[in-house]
Amino acid sequence: MNCALLYFSQSGSTLNVAQAIAEGLREGGYRVELFDITKNPPTDVSRFDLIGIGTPVYYYRLPFNISDYLQNLSGLNGKKTFYFLLHGTYPGDAGRELQDILQSRGAKEPSGMCFFGADFFLGYLQQGVLFSPGRPNETDLEQAQEYGRRMAKGETVQTQPGKLGLIYRLEKLFTNRWLVRHLYSQMFHADKKCISCNRCQNKCPTGNITENKKGKPLWGHNCLLCLTCEAVCPTAAITSPVSWPITKPVMALNVRKASADPKLDKEKFVRRTN
Repeated sequence: MNCALLYFSQSGSTLNVAQAIAEGLREGGYRVELFDITKNPPTDVSRFDLIGIGTPVYYYRLPFNISDYLQNLSGLNGKKTFYFLLHGTYPGDAGRELQDILQSRGAKEPSGMCFFGADFFLGYLQQGVLFSPGRPNETDLEQAQEYGRRMAKGETVQTQPGKLGLIYRLEKLFTNRWLVRHLYSQMFHADKKCISCNRCQNKCPTGNITENKKGKPLWGHNCLLCLTCEAVCPTAAITSPVSWPITKPVMALNVRKASADPKLDKEKFVRRTN
């Protein structure tokens, strides 16, 4: 029996969970291949008996590159599938979206499980808070391995999503694909502190950043609004819509609400630049 584990992982958390799930599947007799969807993943999975998809949650939804990849993936018809989500605070509608995509492509109703992962979302880090630090931890990875064993046995597992509050639904609305790709992506800017180190280009998961004639970063439209470019800039030269004064109260509200949730771990965060 063969399993394809397809994943998107920027900080390594989703990959860690994928590897733990793969261990459980192998214990159950599966041959497992892991594929990073940003590095020439398969376009057809018909040769596999079981398909797993792992992704972080962005703005309480799926990242655009995951949904695009799955919408164009061949060989899902009639396949057993499962997914796993990494989130620092709340998973929102991501699981439901992923389930809908898989079933629309002909896959059998998927199993799904959520895991905590350290939340490196820049909007929260700028508020001085890191949610879910150190996650996934050893216990999380043991649960992931057990999840793999259960998938190998053909069991059904479902994480029930919580209700998405009004403020989060509004944030999801205002970070929709059209606005991100046609408005927000064009409002990233690198100021005179930019040293043309190309770190932002190298870390962009969609290859959306090129250079202008002066060797400074230039943003295209294939943006996930992941804010990695701004987060990794060693001189804090990059600004984005999340740095706008109008977004600060929203980020502060989110941080206050999440900080009051006893289910969420958090620690203070201080950003350092060169």
